[in-house]
Amino acid sequence: MKHKGMAGTQTIQVAAQGRPMPILWRHDPGRSIGRWTRVHEDEQGVLYEGQRVPEEQKGEGNES
Repeated sequence: MKHKGMAGTQTIQVAAQGRPMPILWRHDPGRSIGRWTRVHEDEQGVLYEGQRVPEEQKGEGNES
């Protein structure tokens, strides 16, 4: 997933501090479905790599 903008810049700063970064279901901080494992900026934007964690898949299947 690539993203450009202020949110990407802030994410890179959090990653550099070594703070955990959850993957959120629909931007809901109470519904983590995994963790970002790598955040890297290049000339095209910010590259996010993550891993879903089965016990944290709270939003799976809730498409309504």
